[in-house]
Amino acid sequence: MISNREKFYFDLIAYGIKRERTPRRYERVYRHYPRAPRARYFFDKVIAENRKEFDLISVRKELRKVLSKGCNEIRMKLSKKLNRALPFLDVSGRIPDFGEYVRLDFEEYENVSLPPFYFPKHSSSLVIPKSHNILLVISREKKSAIQLIKYIQSKFEELSIVSKDFGLELDFFIGGQKLQEKLLTTTRNVERITFEKPKNDFEKEVIKACRKNTDSLLSNVNVYFKEPQENSEYDILITFTPDDKIIIEPTDYERLKRELPRRKLKQELILRTSDSARLLGAKAIVVAKGFPAQTFSDIKKIADSRGVVLLNEEDYELKIGAEFLEHLLPRRMPVELPLELAIHEE
Repeated sequence: MISNREKFYFDLIAYGIKRERTPRRYERVYRHYPRAPRARYFFDKVIAENRKEFDLISVRKELRKVLSKGCNEIRMKLSKKLNRALPFLDVSGRIPDFGEYVRLDFEEYENVSLPPFYFPKHSSSLVIPKSHNILLVISREKKSAIQLIKYIQSKFEELSIVSKDFGLELDFFIGGQKLQEKLLTTTRNVERITFEKPKNDFEKEVIKACRKNTDSLLSNVNVYFKEPQENSEYDILITFTPDDKIIIEPTDYERLKRELPRRKLKQELILRTSDSARLLGAKAIVVAKGFPAQTFSDIKKIADSRGVVLLNEEDYELKIGAEFLEHLLPRRMPVELPLELAIHEE
């Protein structure tokens, strides 16, 4: 398992299929996908045909084993009790092996959560299906992640050549900034976006630091909203899912105090960032440089009350990495997230 004290790199990948009507004779291909959109077929098929390349850890499968074992133990216990009470009857064959009928239908339980996932230490990369057509690739280094992404893309393209005959053809396979732009521009209430240049060296420094962890980010993006009709610039913006975003605002004290009156500095810094984040429904992080200790402490109290994370320049890289991991792999993962993880060994 990658900890927040180690270097890591992640990328989000989205893929889609062309919208074509599927011939009726091929409907049987999807009999195992009654709920999932058909784009998921590509990932499942690639994993199934390349089992030697992946070590699959399935929470659903492991839970089913545990429940099935428990059911069979109950069956044996009941059989022994009945045989002692009624020795002249062969009751062992009359109690069904109900462990075979165990189903894990988590979709029926909205508030059920699963414990954390743990991965073998020897694995260098893993891919997690975050939804029917979005994959998370995470690795200890960027090179390994890119190699895995290229491998998956090549397999998808090979599969598409065959599957297009029965109505499934790969339309796009994108990640990095292109995917981030697509996710942002399709966000409700976003009209359009434009890009600016970094305003100072500290912004450039924090953007560069974040890119060590991922290329799935947008920097200095100006977002124009439909309602209210206003715009806001975000120094760093990452969309993990349509409902899960982070904005990161690097702030240099010397530059800020020239822009704002001292009496308004504390409130304006946090309130302005909080309001901008609220427009996108994002979590806000402010990275502060050069703030006097007392000023930083005072601002942090305001930040905490507004749900804004305030970091100092000394250890912000480590703490931002921890924030990334918390969004990628929550400590309590809701059941609507995928329950299968494909770990790739190089």
